[in-house]
Amino acid sequence: MSPIHNSLAYLIKQIDLPDTDRLGVFYTKEYGKQTLLLKGIKKSTSKLQYRLYDWGKSDIEFIVGRNISRLIAIRDIDSHTDIYQNIEGHALMGLLFELLDQLTDDNHKDIGVFECIEDYIDLVKCHYAKPQLLVGWLLIRLLYMLGYGINLSHCVITGNTKAKDFGISVRSGGLVISNLASDIDDYIAVNTDLIYTLRQWQKGIWLEIEDFPWSIVQYHLQWYKLKSNSLAIIRKSVI
Repeated sequence: MSPIHNSLAYLIKQIDLPDTDRLGVFYTKEYGKQTLLLKGIKKSTSKLQYRLYDWGKSDIEFIVGRNISRLIAIRDIDSHTDIYQNIEGHALMGLLFELLDQLTDDNHKDIGVFECIEDYIDLVKCHYAKPQLLVGWLLIRLLYMLGYGINLSHCVITGNTKAKDFGISVRSGGLVISNLASDIDDYIAVNTDLIYTLRQWQKGIWLEIEDFPWSIVQYHLQWYKLKSNSLAIIRKSVI
C-alpha cells in the first residue's frame, strides 16, 4: 500500500476532466507544487467538493500513484471568505495564484514560496486599499525568491555603485545609470527611497512608498510573459 502524505496546502486551480473527475493543482508546504487527482469530485455524493475551495488553505492527505497522485482527504482551514467581500480583494488573491502557477513547475519545492503565499495573504487583509503596492510587493518578492529578481546593488551594465542617478531596466536585469537611459527602451527613473523599498520587498519586508511606478509591474509582466485576468480588475483602481 502506498504511504499517505500529509501537508498544509493552497489550492491554485482545478482542471476539469471527463466524467466525474478533476485535477487539483496545489502548492503544499512539505512537498511543493503537486497536481492531484480529485477522484469522483463531480458526483453529488462526493465529500471532497464541499471541502475544497479555490485559493483556500487546507490540510490535505494524498497518495502517490504509478501515473498520478490522488487526493484522499482534505480539511478546510481557511477559505479566506473575508477577503472575497469585495472585487478588489478577490482580484488580488487571484493574481497571486495565477502568477504562482505560471512561475513554478510541478514538484517545485520551496518552503519560502509557501511562506510568501501566507505573508501576501496577510498583507492583503491589512492593506487591501493599496493594491498598487501589494502587486508590486508580490512581483518583486516572488520573482526574487524564484531566482528572477532584479539586481538592486549596482549598475548591471557598468558595475557603477556611486552614480548620481539610477534607473531600473527589467530587460537589463536591474539598476542602470541614467547616462544610459536613451539606449534602454524600458528605462524607469527611480530615486534612492524607491531602491531601498524594493530591496526590502525582496527580503519580504513590507514598506509603503508614494508614487510607486506601475511601469515596473508592466515591464515585469511583459518580460516574463506573465498573464493575469485578475490584473485587469486591479489595474482599474490604480491607473
